[in-house]
Amino acid sequence: MSEYSRDEVSHCLGGRRVVFAGDSTVRQIYWAAATRLDHEKAHVALLDVLVDNTKHENLHFEAEGVQLEFIWDPWLNTSRLELELRRFRIQESVADIGTVRTKSEESAALVVLGSPGLWAARHGEDDYFDIFKRGIDNVRAHLQSMVDSTLVSPTANLTRNYDLAPNQIFLAPVQTPWYESLSKDRAATMTLEKINKMNNYLEMLSWDEQSHVLWAYSRMTLDGREAFEDTGIHVVEGVGERKIDILLNARCNSGVGHEYPHKQTCCMRYPYRNSLQFMLLLSLAFIGPSLLRCTNGRTRLAFLQGMLPSNDILSAARFLAIVFASCWGLDRSHLLQKVERHYEEGSFLAVCAVFLLASLLSRRNSAHVGLGDCAQVTKRPTGRFTTDHDQRFLPREQCDEWKGWMQALILIYHYNYASQTLWVYKVVRLLVSAYIFLSAYGHTLYLLKTEDFSLRRVAVVIFRLNLLSAVLPYVVMTDYNFYYFAPVVSFYYLVTWFTLRVYRSLNQSPLLLLVKIMVAAIITSCIILIPQPVAGVSTLCRVVFRMSWDSSEARFRLGLERLIGFFGMATASLVHRTATIRTRRTFDFATASLSQSHQESAVDPLLYVLAFPDSLGNPLKMVTSTVAAAFILFYIIVTQATLNDKVQYNIGHPYMSWIPILSFAILRNSHHKLRKTYLGLPAALGRISLETYVLQYHMWLGSDATSRLRIGLWDRFGSSATWALPLRVLETVLLTAVFICVSAQTRNATETLTQWLAGTKRTTGRCRAVESSAEMNDKSTRPDDEESDNRDGHQRPNSAGSSSQNTTEATAHQQGDAGHSDTKGVRRKILVIVLVLWLGNLLYR
Repeated sequence: MSEYSRDEVSHCLGGRRVVFAGDSTVRQIYWAAATRLDHEKAHVALLDVLVDNTKHENLHFEAEGVQLEFIWDPWLNTSRLELELRRFRIQESVADIGTVRTKSEESAALVVLGSPGLWAARHGEDDYFDIFKRGIDNVRAHLQSMVDSTLVSPTANLTRNYDLAPNQIFLAPVQTPWYESLSKDRAATMTLEKINKMNNYLEMLSWDEQSHVLWAYSRMTLDGREAFEDTGIHVVEGVGERKIDILLNARCNSGVGHEYPHKQTCCMRYPYRNSLQFMLLLSLAFIGPSLLRCTNGRTRLAFLQGMLPSNDILSAARFLAIVFASCWGLDRSHLLQKVERHYEEGSFLAVCAVFLLASLLSRRNSAHVGLGDCAQVTKRPTGRFTTDHDQRFLPREQCDEWKGWMQALILIYHYNYASQTLWVYKVVRLLVSAYIFLSAYGHTLYLLKTEDFSLRRVAVVIFRLNLLSAVLPYVVMTDYNFYYFAPVVSFYYLVTWFTLRVYRSLNQSPLLLLVKIMVAAIITSCIILIPQPVAGVSTLCRVVFRMSWDSSEARFRLGLERLIGFFGMATASLVHRTATIRTRRTFDFATASLSQSHQESAVDPLLYVLAFPDSLGNPLKMVTSTVAAAFILFYIIVTQATLNDKVQYNIGHPYMSWIPILSFAILRNSHHKLRKTYLGLPAALGRISLETYVLQYHMWLGSDATSRLRIGLWDRFGSSATWALPLRVLETVLLTAVFICVSAQTRNATETLTQWLAGTKRTTGRCRAVESSAEMNDKSTRPDDEESDNRDGHQRPNSAGSSSQNTTEATAHQQGDAGHSDTKGVRRKILVIVLVLWLGNLLYR
C-alpha cells in the first residue's frame, strides 16, 4: 500500500471534491484527510469545531486545491446525502464537466459512507437491525458496479490518468469497539452479537456490492487495545492515517500504474500490452511445439532440419518463452494476489535460522577426493606424495556455496523488506561484493590458464549473463538496468578481460600483472566516479539503440563494487602462479623443461611455501589464520561503531569490503578438511543464483519485488487465526518450490542457447571445470579433458613424459583452430541478436 504525500494527493484530487458521510468514526477519517493536506490548517479547524461544539454538523475543508466535505448522517438518510448520491458518476461525461453542471454540482471524486451500525445498536433498541438495513438499502443502488470493472489502464501521461481515473464510492463496515474501554451504557447496547449480525448482512450482499465494502477497516483493529483511543470506539491517529491511505490507494492507484517498480498492490489495471509483444510470446509458446514436430524426423517436413536449430534449441527457446509469459501473467495481471511487505525482525531471523540449519544438514564432501581423473599427483620436496585436490584454493563447490549464501540472504532480505535495517543491508552488500570477487577470481584463472581471449568466449559469457535481463524488459516493460546485478557482473567481466588482454605478455610475470591490475583499478575508478563517461555511454545507447537507463543509478551500483573485483583478480593471479610452481615440482623428469619455460619471480619463494607447506610453514599458516580472524573482527567493530547510516556505509564499503572477504576466504581454506567439505543446499542455490535473482522480481515476489505474491489460501480457507500462519507458510513453501524449479530449468535452457551461440554441443562427464561464475557455466570453449585440468588453473602432468608446456600449446592450437572456424558463425549470430534488440527498442519504446 502506498502512502500518498500531500503533493501526490493534490495531483490526484486537485480541483475535485471528496465527500464523507456517517458518524464520528467517519468524521475521524475526514480529519485524517484534512491533516494529510495541511496539518496546521486542519489543527486550527479542529479547534474551532471543539470550541463551537459543532461536531454533529456538516463540515467543509479546502487545501491544496482539494475540497473535503463531511455530512453528519449516522443513519444514511439525509437529503444532503441523497443529493450527493444523485450527482455521483463513475465517469464524468463531457456534459458533466463544467458545461451543463457547475463545478459545485459535479460528481465527487470519492464518496466514503459509514454504515449506520453503531448508532442503530446504541439508539435503535429492538428495531436496530431494521434501521440498519434501511440505511444500507438507501445506498445499495450506487454499489451495483464491480470496482475492478470500472478501472482503466494507465498511460505515460500522469495528468490524463488522474482525469480518467473512475470516481469511487465506498462503504465502511460496522466497527467492532474495544469493549474493555466502553462505558457501561454503550457496552450494554453495542453488543458484539448486534455488530456481527449487521456485518453478516453486509456479507450477504452481491459480489459487485461487496467490492465497495472496506473490509480492511475491520482487520485494522484486530490488534485490540493498541488500535483504539480511550473511548473504545475511535481509533488512534496511526490507524486513521492508514484508513485514509486505503481510500487514496483505491482512487489514485490507477493514475500511477504505468510507473515501475509497481509499488501499488490493488485498485489498478496494468498498462495495455504491446501487440508485437503479445505476438512474440504467442509465437514462441505455440509455434515452437509445431516446429518440434516438423523436425523430429517422423513427418514429411523433416527437410526443415537443415534450416532450423536442433530440437534442444527449440525446446529451450520455447521454455524461456513460457517463463517470460509467466512473469507477465504473475506480475502484470491480477492472477495472484499482491500483498504489502512489512519487516519483522523475528520472522527474518527465524527464516535465516531455518535455512542455516537445513544447510548444515546438507554437508557434503567434494566428489573429487582421492586419486582420480581430476586429481593431480604432486611430490613434495620432503618425498611425500599428495593430491592436488588437497591444495586447491576456493574450489568450485565452495564458490557455489558462497554464491548460494548470498542469494539465499538476498531472497529473504527482499521477501521480508529488510532493506531499511542497516545491519542486514551491510551483510547483503558484503555478500554481493563477495560474488563479484568470486566472479573476477574465476574469470581470471580461466584466462590465465587458457589465454582464450577470443570473441566467442566473450560472446558466450555476455550472452549467458544478460539473456534474462535483456529480454524481460520487453515483456514486463522495465529496463535493462533495473536488473542491476547482471549489468554489474558483465561490466566487471569486461574489465577483467580487457585488463588481461592488454599487454598479455606481461601476464607471465606476477609482479607486472599486479601492476597492470592496479592501473586498471585506477582507470576503472575514474571512469565510474567521473559522471561524463557513463553518461556518454547512456546517451549513445539512447540515440543509437533507443535504450534508456539511468546513468546515475548505474554509477552508484558500479561504484559500490569498483575495487573488490581487482582483489579477486590479484588473488587469482597468485593462485595461478602457485599452481605453476607446484607443477614445476611434479615428477622429477618434468622439472627441467618446466623451469625453462617459466621465469623466476620475486614472489616465488613465498608462494613456494604455500605450495609445499612443511613443518617450517605450519606456523605461518597459523599466523595467517589468526590475522584473518582479527581482520574480520576489526571490520565488524569499525562498521558497526562508526558507519551508522547507509550513506556513510556506502562511501566506505568499496575500500573496506575486501577485508572480510579475503579473510574469510583464507579461513575457509585454511585446512584441507574445510576445502574438501561444502554445504550442498547453498551450493545448489548458488548454481542458479543468476536465475533466482532476476526471476524473483516477477515470479516469487510481485510488483517488481515490492510486494509478496499470494495464492489466496488464507482468504479462502483461513479466516480464523488458528489457520492463518500455517496457510501463509504453506503458500510461501509452494511458491518457493515452483520458483526454484523454474529457475533451475531456466538455467538449463539458457545454457543450451549459450552453446548454440558458441556452436558447440553440451558436454557431460565426471570431471568438470570450475565455473568462474555460477552464471557463466560455459563449457563450450574447451573439451572435457581440458575442463578437468582447469580447476583453479592447475595443469595435469603428461604421464607420457612430454612437458606440460607442449600440452598447453597443443590445446591452445586446437582451440585456435576451432575458434577460427566458428568466428564467422558467432559474429553472424551476434549481429542478428543486436539487430533484434535494436528493432525491439525501436518498436516498444
